[in-house]
Amino acid sequence: MYKIAVLGDKDSIYGFAALGLDICPVSLSDDTSEAVKKLRELAEGNYAVIYIIESLAEKIKNEINSYRQLSPSRGHPEIPDWV
Repeated sequence: MYKIAVLGDKDSIYGFAALGLDICPVSLSDDTSEAVKKLRELAEGNYAVIYIIESLAEKIKNEINSYRQLSPSRGHPEIPDWV
């Protein structure tokens, strides 16, 4: 069964755990390597939908687009930052 994950800074995504979603906190610094690595793990894993906060999605837009092309049936929607 596919799962749903939320990728972003801890303060913005923590509440999604109460809904039963897998949360994946990453740093929002200019170094996006941690976020890109985590996105790869999720996209290649058993996740059908990966929510990504807007500020992070803007920084890793190329990586997101590459996964959208490889797997168009899976979703990578952006959600507003809470902070």
